[in-house]
Amino acid sequence: MLARIYFEKGNQNNAMVMYNKALDIILRTEDKELTTSVYDEIKEKNVVDKLSEKNIYNLAVFLEKVGNYEEAIKIYNSYINLFPTSKVRPKVIYRAHLLFKKRLKNEAMAQNILDLLNREYPGWIEGRHA
Repeated sequence: MLARIYFEKGNQNNAMVMYNKALDIILRTEDKELTTSVYDEIKEKNVVDKLSEKNIYNLAVFLEKVGNYEEAIKIYNSYINLFPTSKVRPKVIYRAHLLFKKRLKNEAMAQNILDLLNREYPGWIEGRHA
């Protein structure tokens, strides 16, 4: 993979451009094996936080969809921390809340995330269900 070559040669900027292009294409195909392989490589290189906003979000959604809830939570958390002014951020916080509550059965973390959502976006849940 071209991204890996750039990364190994120390050109992280070009590597991230290539990783982002690869993920953008792969996530649209919904190829579980290939997406997981690219994610594992990006995670191993510790550059998940250097992905584009769109790819971080879509990667979290993909991981959630394939049942990898712990990894999805990690990526949602990265999104929450990296994009504090994103219009999608309340939805991401809510998704994390639901994963903790319904899939991971961690009521304490689910409540912490819900408290964050209510503190930063008062009325968001009510507005969503109106």
